[in-house]
Amino acid sequence: MRRGIVKVAVVVLAASLVLLGTAALFLPSLLVVPRPYDEVRASGPPPRLFPAQVGSRWGFIDSTGTMVVPLQFDGAEEFSEGLALVRLNGKVAYIDESGTVALRLDKAVDARAFSDGMAEVSEGNLWGYIDRSGTFVINPQFRWTSPFVEGIASVGKGVNDWFTIDKTGRPLSITPPDENPPETVEFREGLSICTLTNGLSGYIDHAGRWIIKPTFSGAGHFSEGLAPARPGGKRTKWGYIDKAGEWAIRPQFLQAGPFSEGLAPVRVFTFSFPPFKWGFIDKQGRLVIPPTYDGVAGFCDGSAFVEKEWRVGAIDRTGQIVIPLQFNVGAPYRFWGPLAPVIYSDRNRKMHRAYVNKQGQVVWASPNVVRLNVD
Repeated sequence: MRRGIVKVAVVVLAASLVLLGTAALFLPSLLVVPRPYDEVRASGPPPRLFPAQVGSRWGFIDSTGTMVVPLQFDGAEEFSEGLALVRLNGKVAYIDESGTVALRLDKAVDARAFSDGMAEVSEGNLWGYIDRSGTFVINPQFRWTSPFVEGIASVGKGVNDWFTIDKTGRPLSITPPDENPPETVEFREGLSICTLTNGLSGYIDHAGRWIIKPTFSGAGHFSEGLAPARPGGKRTKWGYIDKAGEWAIRPQFLQAGPFSEGLAPVRVFTFSFPPFKWGFIDKQGRLVIPPTYDGVAGFCDGSAFVEKEWRVGAIDRTGQIVIPLQFNVGAPYRFWGPLAPVIYSDRNRKMHRAYVNKQGQVVWASPNVVRLNVD
């Protein structure tokens, strides 16, 4: 009887480990690998000022944590191309890095950060684009818009009415031969992913020509001359292709992120628990930072944030920990300039949004308590 109980317990434990391992493979990590095709990062020179909230008001701090732009805004976002979107007395505006209001958009209902010299702005229910003078270059007429990247944006006027425009608002025909126009195009390094109705993806240029034929079951945008891709078929693994569509790094990874500063995050099987971990490879495909992390972000400004056992810190390009794993998940972790946003717990285990410098010191913390879905 005792042997039977032990045998059953071993089988149950083994099954549990298999289930947990499978879940670890398919569930996203808490610190998600940044993918440039999901959102356009703030661009331009690194900022000197950073948005900070106290109560219901926002201001901007400098790299020392000093509040240099007073708490006066109803909302504020990070700088992009030298301007930051704010709400002032219920109105949309942009400030420059002196804290001076550079643009007032009294008629605007909503707006987004500048990208490629243009910003999306809505009046009523329709969106258009302004330039840095605050003038509408493309009048509000779209239900949906995307940021300009490489001089091109995707817009929509209805559910099935998506198309691509240039900076004058002129519709562009970026359609591969014998194919329907893609709903959206997002160019990186001169190429955009184009996915067919059969689920296979390839890459087109600005003229809509196939540069890399659609043979991939998964594809990411190009960064530093390489793109993560997965060959067609079921349960294939990820590798990296060059701009000729050739495998520069053979498919061998469970997941793969874009290259930044010469390194790319990849997820592989390891003999650990959970058994699927993130590390970093170089452009020869060598694992130069061992896969020991539950989640990672790409390198930015010489460091990358990493997550292990629900705690976040940062490593340098050699893999050395430069900021101890002490922060909570939940912030868009990256250094862009001298500071990075973090979530930290105070002595009472209450969480706050804060900024940390490259020495790992919290230079400013909001008194506001945040509630996340994790400890």
